[in-house]
Amino acid sequence: MAFEYIDIEDPIFKATCRDRNEEDYVLVRSNDYATVPINLPNWTPEPVCLSRRYERIAQTIKDMDVRPDDVWIVTYPKSGTTWTQELIWLVCNGLDFQTAKDVSIDARFPFIE
Repeated sequence: MAFEYIDIEDPIFKATCRDRNEEDYVLVRSNDYATVPINLPNWTPEPVCLSRRYERIAQTIKDMDVRPDDVWIVTYPKSGTTWTQELIWLVCNGLDFQTAKDVSIDARFPFIE
């Protein structure tokens, strides 16, 4: 997967990253989108904010098998993602509260950040 890294210039974003000890975030524009089925003239993806560590796992994510019954949770940071994961996991697993209690959310619910 090819990326163009763009330094983040926004001072508020930089300060927030420093406060959260996440100073390795960059804006990334994918250069590998030729197979995306978008039928708009002159379309290119907007940059997204990712950790520099993403490059190590990018190909694994790109090659991941996506099934028709997969459930995707896409949220903004700090908007209740973990709560939503717990709720969806319980609904999809017959309200198995004991397993939810015994097995960590990381083991039950893959997370791509």
